[in-house]
Amino acid sequence: MKRWRDRFPDKTFVLVGGLDLHYERSGKKTGRPVLLVHGLGDSTLTWRGVARLLGKAGFDVVAIDLRGSGYSEKPLGADMTTHALVEELANVIDLLELDRPAVCGVSYGGLLALLLAARHANRVGALIVSNALAYPEPVNLPLDLRLARHPLLNGFGHWVMNRRALEATFRAWNFNEGYAGVVDRVDEHWRQLNLPNGKRAFMALVRGFDETVIARGAALYPMIRVPTLLLWGEREKWFPREQAERLVRAIKGAKLQIVPGGMHLFMEEDPRAFSTRAIPFLKKVLKKKAKSTRSRLATLQRPVVKRAVKRATKAKKR
Repeated sequence: MKRWRDRFPDKTFVLVGGLDLHYERSGKKTGRPVLLVHGLGDSTLTWRGVARLLGKAGFDVVAIDLRGSGYSEKPLGADMTTHALVEELANVIDLLELDRPAVCGVSYGGLLALLLAARHANRVGALIVSNALAYPEPVNLPLDLRLARHPLLNGFGHWVMNRRALEATFRAWNFNEGYAGVVDRVDEHWRQLNLPNGKRAFMALVRGFDETVIARGAALYPMIRVPTLLLWGEREKWFPREQAERLVRAIKGAKLQIVPGGMHLFMEEDPRAFSTRAIPFLKKVLKKKAKSTRSRLATLQRPVVKRAVKRATKAKKR
């Protein structure tokens, strides 16, 4: 029996918990690492333009397709809960040997990034969270997703999914009117959904979270201690600005910037709108971290060096 990755010889995978996860890596391997996390049922497509700009700026950039999404494996019956996805991200960091990466998450991926920083503080160096599902309210969802979350309809929702509805959602909720890349984007997303078990996996992901999960997660936000930047689109519809304003109060030292004219996937529609805000922040906080680490090492080593010099001097006198 072929492995999942054998279907895509031109793509890169990492084995996490027995599942083949697709990822794209760019930039400098010696640069500070940045991990990019997509939203519910989406993929690395969200971050492709941003990854290119971050790579040019000298970062080691990894964009991951979570289980059941993009070109990653879509097993029937797998755990698709929020908790499982957070633990998956922690394992990705370890397996790809990312040293305390800055984690950037959008939408549901923003929730995953927040919980990762709260539950695995030793694995995360900084956070950038955009248009995130952070609290149960206020939340606006299109009709198709509201129906998909209904317990009686979710089980057969994959039968009624179609490309026309997908494009309508992307046009109305994710991008500004007139965005030229929407058709190609929807085409590739639709191809991914039609991979074996793709639609069923998406419906399982929808079942994997509810208001209780989100509320419990929100109680952990005050535990986050890494530098945090919140980027919210001015025209964000899914998760209104009140979510951002509440989140910036919950996380000590967090900063909030509103992106003029930005819709839900503003980082895909205009990668520079994200990168021009993210790159200065990342260079500042990650540089400080590296400097403080060297400083601590120097402080720790100083007594050791002094003792060694003292012993050598005594030995010379003898």
